[in-house]
Amino acid sequence: MPSWLADYRRAWLPGDLLAALVVAVMLIPQAMAYAMLAGLPPQSGLYAAILPLAVYAWFCSSRYLAVGPVALICLMTASILTPGFQPGTPGYAAAALGLALLTGLILLVTGLLRFGALVSYLSHPVLSGFTSAAAIIIALSQLGPLLGVTLDLHGNAVDALALLLPKLGSVHLPTVAVSGLSLALLLLSRTPLARLLRRLALPEPMVTALTKTGALLLVLLAILGSGMLDLGPRYGVRLVGSLPAALPSLSLPPLERELLGRLLPGAALLALVAFVSSISVARSLASKHRQKVSGNRELVALGLANLGAAFSGAFPVAGGFSRSAVNFSAGANTPLASVLTALLVALATLLL
Repeated sequence: MPSWLADYRRAWLPGDLLAALVVAVMLIPQAMAYAMLAGLPPQSGLYAAILPLAVYAWFCSSRYLAVGPVALICLMTASILTPGFQPGTPGYAAAALGLALLTGLILLVTGLLRFGALVSYLSHPVLSGFTSAAAIIIALSQLGPLLGVTLDLHGNAVDALALLLPKLGSVHLPTVAVSGLSLALLLLSRTPLARLLRRLALPEPMVTALTKTGALLLVLLAILGSGMLDLGPRYGVRLVGSLPAALPSLSLPPLERELLGRLLPGAALLALVAFVSSISVARSLASKHRQKVSGNRELVALGLANLGAAFSGAFPVAGGFSRSAVNFSAGANTPLASVLTALLVALATLLL
């Protein structure tokens, strides 16, 4: 039994429940979008947010890190697989499972060998720089969907901007309108909304709840708006559509020696990036409450999470920047919030 569960206090439950609800509503559309970013069907993203998230929560040392599909890892997954496999084919999906298997094994073995102590040699500026660079890459990866254009982003920031400039004249205006309105509402749901609600003399608990559930309210508004305004057929805004209503089935990932040998170099790079990005976020959030995060336990937990992804039809996972921050700000107290998030995603998978 993990220590956080043995020492669990009833007073922590409301915060964990609220954080789970907010993160789950944010994660469901995000996971489907990230799966497509990796060249996989949307349901694979949901599968990557169920078993891997629950497994990580059981073994982790971070109270706030939200593991699952991550834009940076999905971009790397696509760049590793596309040279040898065709996206949308069974071979591509099998290769993604093999990549998750190898990534998990590398992380698990390095954790058992106690290589996590090496993270102490990474200075704070290095971790901050990595976090900032990853945020820039993630933002650039979303430029195409935000503007309604197709961008083949496999280079650096300068290459991305060079690809974007010629397509500015062909942006899809309804998509831009939806994107701009969504971003504006997200920004307003933080400090400006809190100030407005306090001026209206609302109780502080209500102010806190409304500001922390800004992402949740936005997703609900988007769903309602999409249905009422018929954004897909009428205006051409790209929609995810319906998905298979079934939980992931557990099965062995591909174990062919030739396939795993081809994927091993990419898996080693993925393991390094997944660990460094995850530990940087975990330690940043832990420092706000003067808590400590064990590098070795995080390696083991991330390794087992990726093995869970490999056995449940998903792809490599890591700690998410935005979701972890939302998890923290929404009031999460323990990894139980992640377990509850996984349960909510599983329920949504059956209902979608």
